[in-house]
Amino acid sequence: MSKVNKLISNLDKSPGFEHRLIALCIKSNLLNKDFTKLSGFLELGFNRLNRSRHYKKLLLDGFSVLAEYYQTQGNFVLTFNALQKARELFPFNWDTIQKQIAALNQFVENIDGPISENDLKLLLYLCQDLEKFYSKKKFSKKIASLLSPVYKKVIALYGKIKLDVESPISAGVEKMVMNLYSDLTKEERKKLLGQKIAQTIIEIEKSERLKPKKEKEAKKSKQN
Repeated sequence: MSKVNKLISNLDKSPGFEHRLIALCIKSNLLNKDFTKLSGFLELGFNRLNRSRHYKKLLLDGFSVLAEYYQTQGNFVLTFNALQKARELFPFNWDTIQKQIAALNQFVENIDGPISENDLKLLLYLCQDLEKFYSKKKFSKKIASLLSPVYKKVIALYGKIKLDVESPISAGVEKMVMNLYSDLTKEERKKLLGQKIAQTIIEIEKSERLKPKKEKEAKKSKQN
């Protein structure tokens, strides 16, 4: 049985009238392959969470199906955000973690053209947020290993920074970062993220990650 068919079968067992109603809408949109409406009802289901593990598992599967659809469309921002919701439901689901980091990696790989310094900071923050969240868990080394190539690709983008140029990826990067704190108001997110991103850049500047980049720049400067 495919993931979609299994999900549709399980939706009929959702507990509680309100949750069954939401599940019915999710099921209907899955059958009709209306992924725009499916996204809306999954968000509604997420905001109406109950303590039922069964119900949370249904939403996890729903967001996973949605992420797969977005990925086939080449929309790695929405893929990342759908998987972020799935990860909030079950933070230690290894399959979700791997897929979310893969989506971030694909997004970075597809950056073509100039980017702003702020974009770069936000991308580094996304990597750092994932790494720090799992820093004290048993699979922290696996997370670091998955993120390592993403860090390298982001740091390699330093050469593409252009000041006073509107970056084509800014909207997507901001959507991914803002989605990490969807339970806060817009103003609260801006304030919190401003503080967190500033701290992240300080930490990364002190780390070994930028060392090869700095050495290369210093060598180039001496040659000039």
